[in-house]
Amino acid sequence: MKILVTGASGFVGSHVVHLALKLGHEVWAAVRKTSSRQWLTDPGIRFVDFQEISEITDTFDAVIWCAGITKALKDEEFETVNYFQMRKCVEAMRQSGHLPRIFVYMSSLSARYPVSAYGRSKLHAAEWLREQKDMTVVILYPTGVYGPRDRDYLQQFRMIKSGFDFVPSLWGQQKLSFIYVWDLANIVFQAISVAEAVLDRCGACPVMEMDVSEPRTYTNAEFRHILQHEFAGRAGDKRWPVLPLRVPGWFIHLVCGISGLIAKMRHKPALLNPDKAHLLTQMDWTADNTQLRYWLGDNIPFTSLQNGVRLTTQYYLDNGWL
Repeated sequence: MKILVTGASGFVGSHVVHLALKLGHEVWAAVRKTSSRQWLTDPGIRFVDFQEISEITDTFDAVIWCAGITKALKDEEFETVNYFQMRKCVEAMRQSGHLPRIFVYMSSLSARYPVSAYGRSKLHAAEWLREQKDMTVVILYPTGVYGPRDRDYLQQFRMIKSGFDFVPSLWGQQKLSFIYVWDLANIVFQAISVAEAVLDRCGACPVMEMDVSEPRTYTNAEFRHILQHEFAGRAGDKRWPVLPLRVPGWFIHLVCGISGLIAKMRHKPALLNPDKAHLLTQMDWTADNTQLRYWLGDNIPFTSLQNGVRLTTQYYLDNGWL
């Protein structure tokens, strides 16, 4: 297939590109001129300027939209980048007669729990895509994506390694779910194969929507214990002491608010910001895999959290991140 991947230089997008090449597809990577290409060195990758993809005159079998932002200085930026930018490109492709056969939108479980501006922007994009009747749309809602190259979960790995864990509640435990990045990339292409089969069989243009996560849910404590076990094993010790520090929601909002003010003064978005506070204090991040199994069956690749943490830790250590 001829495939265009937006956000190709990012954490998820770069893994999608590598798997697409491995599967033998013709891969076009849409990146900004200022984006790093450190993970896009394969000579088989063809590049296109992300700012000019609405002017592309090629027709792709599939467009995999991984472009987007997870942090911003203003809430309006989420809507502009995660929704309007995607919509503008699709409408431009339609007007030029170059709509893809299949359009995969990498959304987020945050769109299922739209407590943040980020989540609402992803929700608005999904709502608009559902209305498009002239192309097959696949909308994926991955939960917490982790793995090699990720810098968001890296912060928690570092905290646990240093002996602390901040738990966003004075009582109870968050319900957390995860997906290893390579599993997510595999699911993207499984979904494309199923969408192709549906089109060839009945010519319909369905909207396939799927929550994507490892089958089980974890608590903060269970996730912490998995990381502790990993660090203890690497140190040749039986235990890795970590002090869990429970913090109230108002304190998280305060810290994120201060971080957001500093980010505005520096004119550079920060990982901790007022919008992020809503995500950190959301207590239930459970994903429903019913639709995933309906479309893809039971042969879905899942790396256990224990194995995924081991592979991710090794990458962090090999690259001097941890």
